Amino acid sequence: MNDVRIEPGMRIPEVVSRYPSTREVFDRYGLKGCGGPDGPPETVEFFSRAHAVELDKLLAELQESARKGARSGGSTEYRYEEAPEDLLYRRFFKAGIVVALSVGCLFGAFILLQYAVDRSFFAVPIHLIHVHGHAQVFGWIGLIAMGFAYQAYPRFKHTTLALPRLAGASFYLMVGGLALRTLSQAFLQGRNMLVPVIAAGILEWAAVSFFVVVMIVTVRRSEMGVEYFDRFILTALGGFWLVSLLNPVMVYLVVSAPSPEVLIDRVATWFLPYRDLELLAFATMLIFGVSHRYLPAILGFRTPSVGLSRAIYLLFGLGIAGDIVFYLLLRRDPTPVAGIGWQASTLLMLVSAVLMVWQLGILRRPEEWDRSIKFIRAAYIWLLVAFLMLALMPTYNRLTGLSFSHAYFGAYRHALTVGFISMMILGVSSKVIPVLSGLDPKVMNPLNHAFYLLNVGNMIRVSSQIATDHVEWAFPIMGASGFIEVTALALWGIDIWRAIDARPAVPAVEASHGAGAEITADLKVADVLDRYPETEEVFLKYGFTDIQNPVLRRTVARAATLRMACGVHHVDEREFLAALNERIRRG
Repeated sequence: MNDVRIEPGMRIPEVVSRYPSTREVFDRYGLKGCGGPDGPPETVEFFSRAHAVELDKLLAELQESARKGARSGGSTEYRYEEAPEDLLYRRFFKAGIVVALSVGCLFGAFILLQYAVDRSFFAVPIHLIHVHGHAQVFGWIGLIAMGFAYQAYPRFKHTTLALPRLAGASFYLMVGGLALRTLSQAFLQGRNMLVPVIAAGILEWAAVSFFVVVMIVTVRRSEMGVEYFDRFILTALGGFWLVSLLNPVMVYLVVSAPSPEVLIDRVATWFLPYRDLELLAFATMLIFGVSHRYLPAILGFRTPSVGLSRAIYLLFGLGIAGDIVFYLLLRRDPTPVAGIGWQASTLLMLVSAVLMVWQLGILRRPEEWDRSIKFIRAAYIWLLVAFLMLALMPTYNRLTGLSFSHAYFGAYRHALTVGFISMMILGVSSKVIPVLSGLDPKVMNPLNHAFYLLNVGNMIRVSSQIATDHVEWAFPIMGASGFIEVTALALWGIDIWRAIDARPAVPAVEASHGAGAEITADLKVADVLDRYPETEEVFLKYGFTDIQNPVLRRTVARAATLRMACGVHHVDEREFLAALNERIRRG
């Protein structure tokens, strides 16, 4: 009972397999539903940081739980069971991938190709453009955001998901609404589409309403209360609810337009601020909130200042509000005051983005590299580019003699939606999803091809779309960019889908730590070292000095068996195994 030893560097599967009673402590702080019965391959120290638990407190509770389990002969009343809500994220992520690679990004690529063929941004009927835009916001961003929130937010708050049946119902309502909306708006014309599209909007509004209620009740049941990053997330939830409520209204404005001239005026007046609600008040605000909580704890970025975070929230909120209000004033009466107000609002958003990048240390290299970090750094760089483009739009219009450049504004929107929002989705998911499935992201595909293709495609799209204001040969280049981006998303989607379907491997070393435990030649080097840290001295004695290299220990040691290692180092296998087993018997 006194030989219980749990150290910060021990991995969760090692702790749980040695001391099964500790699983209850981990689950109480948010491990439940993550990595299967033994948990993900992360250390106790990482868990304490990721779940905002003081390390000394966590270690003390784990030690006490382990001792109680030992006194009871290894039995414990607590039994780990995955609840349906622990796995809810899977269907949301899979549906989001399907939407992106069909009526979302892929359909958008074909629309872009049609622009290129006709050398015009008016080559595609507006209702088809709205099919693509709606699928991107509600089907791609919305479904992924809902799945991530259902899984991560309760764990941020040290609680469980409230109203899980309501959460489950929100998936079917959202998918049903998206399917009805896409089919009716794609294949019906004029007022014939009005009833089914509004019905679809009601389904989607109900889905978002259920989602918002579940999140608010989850926060209220938490003992942690509302924290500084919650204001971003709760505001984003309000923005999502508002756009879902307004969506049928926007459809009605399009369908009921009595002439093409009225349709163009309505789209120019109302759809630009509506998209800002979707992309800024919902998506970007949500990412800001998640970044405050997720990036420092999970990926080791700089811990944000609470005071500066509040300032960012205020500046960004004022920027969004001013952007919408002054734009509508400009449409009604283009006075200098309205123009200055709109320009000031764009600068507030740009300043907010700069402060986010600075306070989180996005451009600094974190102490520990991860495959998701390159996506996140690139995403925030694209955010700066997007807001700088928006702030410079009046200057561009004056220099080119245009009253409004559809090409330039579309390029800004693409830099924001694909460069920032989609890049963040790829970055966060490439870390979170493998861990939830009990996989180690450090030894997975680094997704370099997806990263480079998405950035190259985005750069081509943004630059060539602006160039179409000046030269026609830029249209074919722009038309090709969409398929480059879709290829990147497909590579990412395959990786994430496989990770979702993966199941935690059965621990390679048996849970027993005393008599009866045996190390065999087929075990992985890293598994032995993780489960039995005391064997490190045996490895070093026999010349396995490579295990002291942290990079090799995270990579090669997780793939190489003891038999393979003995062959490489010309070590007698039987003698080495005997030495390892003798060491673990001594404890």
